[in-house]
Amino acid sequence: MQVFNTIEISWKDENLKISDNAEIFRLIGKIEEIATISEWQIYLESGNVPMSKLCAAYALVIQFAGKPEVTELEVYGNFASLSSDLELMKKAIATIVLWCLPKDVVDQAIEAAKDQENDGEGKKPKNSQNPSTKKGSKKQKQKVS
Repeated sequence: MQVFNTIEISWKDENLKISDNAEIFRLIGKIEEIATISEWQIYLESGNVPMSKLCAAYALVIQFAGKPEVTELEVYGNFASLSSDLELMKKAIATIVLWCLPKDVVDQAIEAAKDQENDGEGKKPKNSQNPSTKKGSKKQKQKVS
């Protein structure tokens, strides 16, 4: 049984991924040593993000995805321009939070967001679903390079 969605991340024009549940769970533990899921959500809501924590978390993901030589400092160098763009910072944090949640929770949140988006006039009914979108097949991907 797949508990988590596959994590996909781009690093220096290379696509990396982690799909093993045990590895993702171990990664989540390491990420939560940097900041808990609740703390990441507070950073997301406030927009006040410690760049060192954000870069440390992304370095862990890249390392777990097969690039153990990547350092926090190297990620920081690639994120330097991100610090002046609050929306990109929020997107990076939201991605970390999504990576740390079980796929059924992520799927429910995505469906709720779609329902809220479709509540406007002339939109598809709440229960209509694109046949090409299969429940549970969503992947979160973040480009870092």
